[in-house]
Amino acid sequence: ALDTNRIAVVPQGNQLSSYQGARWSNRAPGLLRDRLLDAFTANGSIHALSSDETSLQADLDLTGDLRAFQSEYRGGRPEAVLRLDARLVHTASRRIVASRSFEQRLASADPAVPAVVQAFGTAADRLSAEVVDWTVREAAAAR
Repeated sequence: ALDTNRIAVVPQGNQLSSYQGARWSNRAPGLLRDRLLDAFTANGSIHALSSDETSLQADLDLTGDLRAFQSEYRGGRPEAVLRLDARLVHTASRRIVASRSFEQRLASADPAVPAVVQAFGTAADRLSAEVVDWTVREAAAAR
């Protein structure tokens, strides 16, 4: 349900919907992947990066499952919710070196779609920073 360019929203209960007339520029997993690549590049600790689109051989592979990438209403206010179950895998042995769940929630300043999108961006930046720090630590420990 999250592998789409629709901006998902849970207005109440567990009913998944989308904002009418609003779309992401890419599918949600691609948006988060690109945000993570930008965060790794900005961090500078890992000098050789590749994405799943280029399929270059690497010693370690960061993979995961996007569990949430939606707006949820709490107390009448929208909140961006991002959840990623990440795994760091040694590619030669296919052994999982480390795994961790990451979650960010950030209330939107306003219920209008542009403010909700801004909350997603900030939450994605925070989640990406956590993933980068964790990956650098775990990669160093795995060597």
